[in-house]
Amino acid sequence: MKDWQVIRYDSLERQKIWRLPGSLTESEIEELLRRLVAHDLIQDEIVGASRPKGDPLRSSHFDRNGAGVPISFGNNPHYTAARIS
Repeated sequence: MKDWQVIRYDSLERQKIWRLPGSLTESEIEELLRRLVAHDLIQDEIVGASRPKGDPLRSSHFDRNGAGVPISFGNNPHYTAARIS
């Protein structure tokens, strides 16, 4: 099973790379990326991103960017995850 590689980007610059076990599921990786995004937010932004979909005060900080690979969350900085060998 291929491991996961998680990368923190600031703009296009790679700032940090983590390697995680391949046994983690895609939904577990998505939750990890949301937690990393939350670390870069202020409290009001976390609350706004936690509002239900359809709420006009909701922000998209915790929404996945696009579909497919790599998995991506956040604006700037942002985080990606993909399986590696």
